[in-house]
Amino acid sequence: MIINSVFVALWGRGEDYKDLDEIGANHFILSESRINRENIKQFNKLKCKIGICVDCFGEDGCPANPASFGKLRVKIDNALKYKPNEIWLDHFRFDGRWEVRTQKLAKVHKECKFCIKKSRFKVLLNIANKVRKYVPKNVEIGYFAVPFKHEEYSDLVTILGQDHKLLAKYFDAISPMLYHRMIKKPISYIHEYVEYLYNLTNRPIMPIIQIKDMPDSLVDKLSREEALSAAKEAVKPPSKGVIIFLWEHAVEKNKIHLLEEMLRVSL
Repeated sequence: MIINSVFVALWGRGEDYKDLDEIGANHFILSESRINRENIKQFNKLKCKIGICVDCFGEDGCPANPASFGKLRVKIDNALKYKPNEIWLDHFRFDGRWEVRTQKLAKVHKECKFCIKKSRFKVLLNIANKVRKYVPKNVEIGYFAVPFKHEEYSDLVTILGQDHKLLAKYFDAISPMLYHRMIKKPISYIHEYVEYLYNLTNRPIMPIIQIKDMPDSLVDKLSREEALSAAKEAVKPPSKGVIIFLWEHAVEKNKIHLLEEMLRVSL
């Protein structure tokens, strides 16, 4: 079954979520930091698969800090209280602004007392192994992947620490963040990268794509035609489906009907 998913940040007002049962999604990813017993009830009534997204290390947090896994485990424990089908790891990397690849990485995590002279990808592999052992086997785990090819951007591994090929064995699924307009790539790159990542990892790949221009400081010029084209690229085999980012963006920009259309392209 093709997965038609929507990422929901849960930062809106109650009425912002009244139409969720009508959009045709069969999967939702919810933010761990804002989930509570009331809103999880609403999503459980939809009888869809539920993933909960955990923000791993926080701004300026060093994954190599021995305390980092303990803090991550607290967030995972909170997510597991709500009995999700999946746990998704966001910001599962060392800091660095990767979103616009027209210049060198900005705001990178500089060597500190915890990570000095350490291999960053090995640090993340170690944490992924711990998470895999910690999360119950009946709960799948995935992570959001920086959407660049190892051979094109060596700093993906050396600075951010995301070696997708090696990380894959610890995860059940991977979601590359294919916000094509943000990363200055053509629409065709969405399918190209899904195919690349699948061949690299042999894992289910579910790309997450944008419904408006980002960051929020930009005027939204993402047209209906381009958004639908992106969705079509996202669900081409070997993709397992598509995740739309973000429900609250669709509400903000009056694009709920467009979101429905984007989910329907895989039917």
